[in-house]
Amino acid sequence: MSLSRPCHPVLMDSRDTDIFILALGPTKAGKSFFLNQLLPSSKFEVGLRMGSCTCTIKSHIVPTVPSSCGALRDAIQGRRIVLVDTPGFDSTYVEDQEVASQVSTLLAGLFKKGLSVGGILYLHDISSNYFSQRKLDETLGLFSALCDRHPMYQVAFVTTKWDKLWNLNEGRTQVKELLEDSWRSYLLKHEAHVYHLQPSPDNRRTSDHSREVLLSTPLYSDPWDIIQKLIISADIRILGRPKIEVKEWKSFLDRLTKDISRKFIRREVVVTRDATIPQPEKRDLAILIMGMSGAGKSTFVNSVLRPDNGAAPVAVRKRLRSETATVQEVKLKQDSVPPSDYNTDITLVDTPGLDHTSMEPKEVVAVVVDWLAKSLREGPRVGAIIYLQDIDAQFISETNKVDVKILKELCGDEAISQKMVTIATTKWDRKPLDEGLEAEREMKENLWAGLMVQGCGDPERITDSASAKALLRTVVEHMGQHETPPILQSQRNIIQVGTRGLIDRLVPS
Repeated sequence: MSLSRPCHPVLMDSRDTDIFILALGPTKAGKSFFLNQLLPSSKFEVGLRMGSCTCTIKSHIVPTVPSSCGALRDAIQGRRIVLVDTPGFDSTYVEDQEVASQVSTLLAGLFKKGLSVGGILYLHDISSNYFSQRKLDETLGLFSALCDRHPMYQVAFVTTKWDKLWNLNEGRTQVKELLEDSWRSYLLKHEAHVYHLQPSPDNRRTSDHSREVLLSTPLYSDPWDIIQKLIISADIRILGRPKIEVKEWKSFLDRLTKDISRKFIRREVVVTRDATIPQPEKRDLAILIMGMSGAGKSTFVNSVLRPDNGAAPVAVRKRLRSETATVQEVKLKQDSVPPSDYNTDITLVDTPGLDHTSMEPKEVVAVVVDWLAKSLREGPRVGAIIYLQDIDAQFISETNKVDVKILKELCGDEAISQKMVTIATTKWDRKPLDEGLEAEREMKENLWAGLMVQGCGDPERITDSASAKALLRTVVEHMGQHETPPILQSQRNIIQVGTRGLIDRLVPS
């Protein structure tokens, strides 16, 4: 990857006096929608389905600043405002390293030409229950490096999609956590801003029509109010102009390129166990619970536990950060498993999600592979896998697609064809039924099609504790049809190439 490219298309017709506003953030945070509200008519394409929409950087010039923003008009004194939309991290179609490359190339081009960055908006979907601190640091780290570590007067965190919340208190709780934890260093050390874009009560999903959410940071319904506050809070004459001499640009861009590559290359994972001993023919069985962070894996395990079974419930994520970081086993005695003819103990195995907020994907895979290697020699052997998917997910991310691909490679054709893998959707209470059915249809077409063709069948729906127990009963009854389930393809690979070889195959560096 090289940053030594021709002039970025966004900068081809730029003027020295232009003021650039960049929208950054995860896929489906509402970047394109936000920017469209600053224009007389929509210019940026907005994704209406679960796939990402913006794959390349695009820009449009604001023809005129509204008369209601008199202070902003006075501050810019006739200069043009250029809105820049960027691909989101965890895009359905673009890898994170390519997104970082696009954004850093644009920022480098802006600063090299001496153009002004009037503001960088980092948008966060308040209705999402997922937040990646690592990707936030990597995104704003590009800007921080170019700004020579000066205070980020031009950076604003903007929460969006308040109208998607069923309960505004959920948003208030999440904002409190973001302010006290994830965003804290940027607010205190770098002096960034925080704004909330909340639509009028008529446009909300929630039945709570009180507009006041008692937030400690400003709440707006018009995006222009945010732009005005952001731009006039800093001196326009020096916005986004780092102290880098022209002769230093080549070495600076080389350093930045290496920094990007270092951040986005997977960290090496050391796994010490290599299994070489085949499993015994008859042992207790395990059901692996897999899926993305926040899909409800730990909640599922707890929902099928009976109060008198003696098994301690696993910890459930209650904040934006992922909860499960290791494999957790919960053994269910025969009298606690839903009635069936199966005559052995069952262990539910809770696993971390591939998009863990503080672990690299390779580290997550290493945890699972390590457990599979141990399972070859001792403890329960894998009898089934339940893969959970949050039906309220806003989009199908690249990580989600990779997760399903890894699932297929872990299991292998034989295990999938014998219906050892069951797909189930969760959190139907957070989405209107018609929207949930449409999301399920898109996932069947674009996420699980390969698994379903191989034998998974249609996804099950978990709507409450009773449906979770019914699903477990179905899985256990199916396991009872096989005296010994087939060994997973990944376990065969462990015997052949070891755990390290398998991890590198599943998640290449």
